[in-house]
Amino acid sequence: MFGSATATVCCACHPVQCPGTSKSGAPYPASILDINLGVRWAKANARQFSGTDQVGGFGGSSGGHQILLTALRPRDERYTALSL
Repeated sequence: MFGSATATVCCACHPVQCPGTSKSGAPYPASILDINLGVRWAKANARQFSGTDQVGGFGGSSGGHQILLTALRPRDERYTALSL
């Protein structure tokens, strides 16, 4: 059984946890949709936290893979299907 992955998106020093959907709960690309939505939300709201619209992200193991895939394909229609 797989657990859920978590990626963290940061607006300056304000972390936003983006829990990915558990593999047992939904098939690919559900977890990437969750992370992508979290990144888009953080970018849309970053100025109120830090005065900039730049964000960073990190994760360990599968969370790291998910944040990397989100960063490399930010506008991929498979990953942006959830509206902000």
